[in-house]
Amino acid sequence: MYGRAEGVIGELAAKLRLRDSLFIATKVWTAGKQAGVEMMERSMDRFQTKRIDLMQVHNLVDVETQMSSLREWKWKGRIRYTGITHSQARGFGEVERIMRSQKPDFVQINYSVMEPGAAQRILPLAQELRMAVIINRPFGGGGLFERVRAKQLPNWAAEFDCRSWAQFFLKWIIANSAVTCAIPATNNPNHLEDNLHEGCWPASRRKNASANGRVRFGGVASRAIGNALAAARPLPQLEKTLRFFTKSVAEAGDMLDRGRFPCEKSFPSRLLAPFAWLFLRRNPKRPI
Repeated sequence: MYGRAEGVIGELAAKLRLRDSLFIATKVWTAGKQAGVEMMERSMDRFQTKRIDLMQVHNLVDVETQMSSLREWKWKGRIRYTGITHSQARGFGEVERIMRSQKPDFVQINYSVMEPGAAQRILPLAQELRMAVIINRPFGGGGLFERVRAKQLPNWAAEFDCRSWAQFFLKWIIANSAVTCAIPATNNPNHLEDNLHEGCWPASRRKNASANGRVRFGGVASRAIGNALAAARPLPQLEKTLRFFTKSVAEAGDMLDRGRFPCEKSFPSRLLAPFAWLFLRRNPKRPI
């Protein structure tokens, strides 16, 4: 469902011998058991791997059927974790039902300053059930940048090491202790670097604070944000990015294995991203 993304990542990961250092995630998005299995098999072939770290049922399409297949594959060792995704708040009721009935390892939902609804029920439930949480649409589909266009970042944002609106929006998200990571996407290397700064918060700055009642960053744990590169990008640029993530993902993977999921109290200091998300996009606009 990601066009050339799986094939490009698989080819480069094999060429650079980085597979063991990457956390690979993708989705199944179809109805019917056999159709779902065939889609997952194609993903395996494109990634050139015998195991995918995270397989998610996208937008809950035929979710009971596909979750049954995911559990079978997990038992066989073909996937490490199961997950579900939804990108719109109107689906939260069904997401909550599936979280309770199917017990996926991961849940991926939209959550941002513009779409804060997940904080009411989904995020607390994920903590209760000890599920990892991935946040999509961290910039509200780009709408947040439209709202702050031509507006200066407030001076007090520097207290949280925010040098751009993107960093501000991302740190607001990961301030919620239920959130494991956010997955913005971009094909602009400058945006990639800017987003990554969000995960480099010095320990001295990790503290509770309130700024004129407008926003609160509480108990924030730093996490590097994985970003996407456009399929049209030259391969050397993607190779450079893959190499950059290698050390971070390897160390974060070790932490994940020791602590199971980041929402657990025993999880080590979150200085690195638990996962590197390398979803390739063709959209030339600001990350969504």
